[in-house]
Amino acid sequence: MPKTPETFEQITQIVEAFCAYGSGDAEEKELHRKKIKNTKKFIAVKRDNMIMFAPVGFIDCALGEAEPATKNQQTIESQMSLEVRKPSDLYDELDTEYLAYCDEHEITPSTHPDDRRYWLINEPTKREPAFYWTKVWGQPGDPSEEALLFNAKSYRDRAQSLLHSGDIVVYLTSDATHADPAFKGRVAGAVEVVGNPVVAKDMGIIDRALPEHFREDGSFRWPYGLTIGRSWRVLDTESNDNLIKDHATKKLQGAAFIHPMRPEEVARFLSLRVEEQGTDTTKQDVFRVSLKRPWRQKQGVRASSEVNPGTDLYVAWIADSHGMTVKIGSGKHQDRIAALN
Repeated sequence: MPKTPETFEQITQIVEAFCAYGSGDAEEKELHRKKIKNTKKFIAVKRDNMIMFAPVGFIDCALGEAEPATKNQQTIESQMSLEVRKPSDLYDELDTEYLAYCDEHEITPSTHPDDRRYWLINEPTKREPAFYWTKVWGQPGDPSEEALLFNAKSYRDRAQSLLHSGDIVVYLTSDATHADPAFKGRVAGAVEVVGNPVVAKDMGIIDRALPEHFREDGSFRWPYGLTIGRSWRVLDTESNDNLIKDHATKKLQGAAFIHPMRPEEVARFLSLRVEEQGTDTTKQDVFRVSLKRPWRQKQGVRASSEVNPGTDLYVAWIADSHGMTVKIGSGKHQDRIAALN
């Protein structure tokens, strides 16, 4: 993460990291409490039905900086541009949500002679990732060193027009002569697309290439790419024929076309064991895109709460492409169920 955030996405990531302090260890909670309590200038990130808050002047706390950086504060304010001003219904909504946020974390806001100020980021509604498949020569590696590669710019541009950030492209290993012999005819892995156009040589991919990755005239086979954010290697032995039963009839050229997957194909793929690449702690798991699930577990130890037994109890079954999730809770069951729906 850069010391000075340069995009809305980077600012949002820092806000989310700062909010995680509220459920972290004792030191993180105290830092979170002091900054939320004593600040009057906030970035507010609205994500679906939830609003997260972080102090503008102390956003560096989420980066491990002990003191606020005035340059960062000025940069962020200039980039945000949209300050929600009083009087307005939106300001009243944000101020009410801020007070509710404080109440949730048992924080009493300090009294200021001036009104609180808010800069708002409205995140787009999160969509489920679309799944595509393509033919490749082997398994994907570290996403910081690789890209979704194509053998012509026109193929890359076509894929870019179809894909959105967060979409998944599943790799089927082709029967090409030089394809990885251990995976020929098998499902090799998958990548999560970011989607920025790149050239293989600029990422150092050509420098790490094997001799068979070049044509007879010496040119690299897949010079054009789209950036990826995550990648997984499939551990189970799953044949192309079993996953995509009609893949051979498509006669798709490797590293050229991507093809949408049917729901039943996606379900079969999601059941496979995979190993995510490029993470600090590499672990085996079934395939999941849980980083994008709005109900994901927050970092740190969860705060305890007192529940009055016998008031309300609800059990919600949530079924989607990730499988079945069971949510059990108490209190305000009508509001909770409405929010889930």
